Amino acid sequence: MHQTLVSWKRTLALGAVFTFAIVSPSLAHTPPGSNGLTPGSGIVPPNPSPQFTQEIIRILQALRSGNPTQQTIANILVSTGRLYRYNETIGELRTVISQSAVPPNEPGVEQDAPGFVRFNLEGESSIPSQIATRFTRYVDTLGNQNGRFRIFGNDRQGVARDLRVEILSKSEGQVELRFTSTSPALKDATGKQMTETILAPNSKVAAVLAGVLAALDIANASPLTLQTAKSMVLSLGNTSLTSAEILQLSQGLAEMLIASEAVFGGCGEASALACTGFNMNALRTAIQSYNKVVNETSGTALLALSQNPEFQTLGDILRRVRATLATGG
Repeated sequence: MHQTLVSWKRTLALGAVFTFAIVSPSLAHTPPGSNGLTPGSGIVPPNPSPQFTQEIIRILQALRSGNPTQQTIANILVSTGRLYRYNETIGELRTVISQSAVPPNEPGVEQDAPGFVRFNLEGESSIPSQIATRFTRYVDTLGNQNGRFRIFGNDRQGVARDLRVEILSKSEGQVELRFTSTSPALKDATGKQMTETILAPNSKVAAVLAGVLAALDIANASPLTLQTAKSMVLSLGNTSLTSAEILQLSQGLAEMLIASEAVFGGCGEASALACTGFNMNALRTAIQSYNKVVNETSGTALLALSQNPEFQTLGDILRRVRATLATGG
């Protein structure tokens, strides 16, 4: 059984990233661990060849003429100008959460209103990766109790941000999440704030949802990306997850989707007749975080996730792009 799982994960994973065929001594280097890079992988890939550009145009054209899932992934890949990098400070943010959701020995806790505590997220952890981690742990700590969270403050452009999440225990172990945000992704056609209600099958999946969606919302992800994240997480069904798996999934999926939004921004959202630029570090991050999700997710959860159409399609596209780069375009 273990050998079968290892073989299956190898089939899903995309393999080594940018470490062969495209490496030359003339390439620029960045310090290991820089934004968008996994520690130790300090090589920045070269500019893509014209053949690579043409292959990307063909991929995007095929996606746009495909089914609704393929069209969604195409639109995510060409999104541009919305997202902060996954490990980049968002701005001066604070959060207020239910006191019952505070994990043991949590640093930076300040007393707020009765039953609530306040955290200062400025600098130290006002980045999507830390927000995903914190909110996942908070909801996991709550379990089947009710709770409320709020992230507020200004982003780096001085735009006010306000995300509210309400956690409500339902029957048969289900958990209802209510998201209200100033993000354009959660506004109606008139600009009015909307509340999105999501029913999670259990508190563990609810924790992953809270972490992923909070990180994407604060990072100003597109509505399509938020809906894709919701679909991926809910595809886990009533899977039982450990606390370590909850953190790993929320971080991995958030990182993968944030990076994916920036990959082909130079190709334009309306058509793929020309591509003027690519974000190679975002592509590297998307591939590495996809591989991390595949390699570190348990068998039952990975089986459920691998059957999700959005996860399947994004993985297939990243695989094709990686193969094109590895062969020189």
